[in-house]
Amino acid sequence: MNNRGVSVVIGTIFMVALVLVAASITWVLIRNVVNQSGDEVSLGRVSVDLKILSVSINAGNLVVNVQREKGKGELKGIKFVVEGNDEIEVVENDTSLEEFEATKFSLVLETIAPENVTKVSVVPVLKAGTSDVKDIWEKPSSGINCVSVQCPDPSTICSGVIVTDGCGTNCPVGTKGAACINDFASVPCGQSMLSHSGCGTCPGKGTKCDDPSKECFNDVCVEKLRIFVTSRTFSGSLGGTVGADVKCNDTVNGKPAGGTGIWKAMIGATNRYVGGTDWILNASRNYYQKDGQTLIDTAGNDAWFTWNLNRLFNSDTLSVWTGLTSSGKIYLNCNNFSSSLSTLYGTVGNTYYVDSRSIFSANWDCSRQNNLYCVEQPSY
Repeated sequence: MNNRGVSVVIGTIFMVALVLVAASITWVLIRNVVNQSGDEVSLGRVSVDLKILSVSINAGNLVVNVQREKGKGELKGIKFVVEGNDEIEVVENDTSLEEFEATKFSLVLETIAPENVTKVSVVPVLKAGTSDVKDIWEKPSSGINCVSVQCPDPSTICSGVIVTDGCGTNCPVGTKGAACINDFASVPCGQSMLSHSGCGTCPGKGTKCDDPSKECFNDVCVEKLRIFVTSRTFSGSLGGTVGADVKCNDTVNGKPAGGTGIWKAMIGATNRYVGGTDWILNASRNYYQKDGQTLIDTAGNDAWFTWNLNRLFNSDTLSVWTGLTSSGKIYLNCNNFSSSLSTLYGTVGNTYYVDSRSIFSANWDCSRQNNLYCVEQPSY
């Protein structure tokens, strides 16, 4: 074979080798892309993302509201890693949340009190094994002793109790969101737990309203109810309950400003007695002196006081028409307080006493001049 033939053969072999090398490189690249895509598809198929929507306390348990985000993994449970007081608890709940589904999990903790929880982490448990931590909630550093809440319904206006001082910042008063009240059933009321409608379902936990003229009653901030003694005196001819009420609502007789602006006379007359349809005290309500701060006493379930009172009705010594017995029933009352005849009599009390004599201390003829007890009425 001549030299030219040898060169052609060698050139051909070299070209074939180059083609084979190029093909090998291409195949490696394709294989890597395929493998990478396969891995991505596989990861996408098994991944599950979780989001903590809210953490709250209900019935002594920690309630964690969790939403599943996008991801096609087969979820079979969630591990909750709860931290507080230098303790860590892990609670696992079985669940098969679908994509974008949310639910609340009530966790029964053994070593950490719910109010002491400072951090909650969620870890999805897949059929293929446990994943990594997907979301972490941490208790706000400011505010009262509570955990925050995110109102779940963005279409309605908050009307329940909202904690705003570093807690529940996702749902301040008047903003969108609802169902806040149940999340704070176990939280002590305080200056930071207020709204236009109330101060929480927490009786006996130091309830307080920001407005000093209000107090918490049946989980709502309401006007304090006061009792004042008229600055002027009257005979037994008051004009009945209607006329006596008019006197209580006249500022010239010492009616205090503010409050509900509705006052009725504490006198025993037709339908106005303990148990009557026109009675002027309300069961279980506190009653304060004119200043709205000094507690006279709390009415019992029968809407009457149990003697002795906590404080006097009035610090002055005054005689007051009542027409009532010490148990709040009608007694002598100047013919339903329509007469000033000296031949008729009416029962009087004296503000000097904290016992039943503040209501029933003497019977005076109806021509005598006495003051009146006036009781503020609720606006509801």
